Amino acid sequence: MPLRPEWMSLMKTMLNGAEEARALTCSRPSFFLILDGGLDSGMEDKVLAFDTSSRREWIYSDTEYWQQERDGPLLIQAKPESALLSAMLHDWAELHWGGILQSDEHFTVVLQHLRMLRHARMPDGNLALLRAHEPRALRGLVEDLSDDEQDCLLGPIQSWIWCEWNEGRGDWYRLARQSGISAPPAAAPFVLTESVIRALDAQRVDYSYRGWVRRLRNERIPALDALDDDHLSQAVNIQVSHAVTLGFVNDEDLWAYLNLFFHHPRRLHDPDNVLTHLLNATDQPAWRRLMQINDLLAKETA
Repeated sequence: MPLRPEWMSLMKTMLNGAEEARALTCSRPSFFLILDGGLDSGMEDKVLAFDTSSRREWIYSDTEYWQQERDGPLLIQAKPESALLSAMLHDWAELHWGGILQSDEHFTVVLQHLRMLRHARMPDGNLALLRAHEPRALRGLVEDLSDDEQDCLLGPIQSWIWCEWNEGRGDWYRLARQSGISAPPAAAPFVLTESVIRALDAQRVDYSYRGWVRRLRNERIPALDALDDDHLSQAVNIQVSHAVTLGFVNDEDLWAYLNLFFHHPRRLHDPDNVLTHLLNATDQPAWRRLMQINDLLAKETA
């Protein structure tokens, strides 16, 4: 699944793995980590196991969310070539805890900016909680931003590095300011346009499809060797659309359908095949149909 052309620019870049992310991070003397405490109740203890001296603060402290501050993001001023950075790049990458922020500004300046980013202004004018640090959504958030919007999002941050982990593999990305000159902290919530919201929705779908493509690769189905990931993703898209018409809705059932289809495409293209009859019995719940099919296949191979 090729990235859109803007990810080949200087401002939006796909990196060549964790070591390039390390090299870029350590190329500047000052950087920060942003970690989501809501994903692990012991987040601060895990940080302290590697680093007890670096400054850290919960971003939601001194805001209206102060009582839930530990369910929000934690900002840490980190050191180059530290054990904490290594944990972020390797051990924690698959956990989607956050990212790396490069900035030469003081800790309080970066903290002030991130506190303002806790909200987004929606197209209808209302405010919504914004989790800009979520690695599984960040690519979608920034993909359709103009250069000016991107610089507004970054503010005093020169670049933002994160890992989008999916089915055993991490893709590293970097978002950088159009100019090397930092801007002051945001003075108002970030504005989410309709196009950015559509991009976020597309990112959610793309993330699922990437995961399913990688899981299908792990199944080592010989017939799929002739397809590159882009064409396989298109095939997945077609089959997901068809599966939804048959009542397969949640991700677990959709994956079970895809796994079944790509293992037995000829049988499921035959309208008279027993597998096809079972699959099309929409008067039965999806999970029950899958269970019946799996029982039948188990008997056939016994």
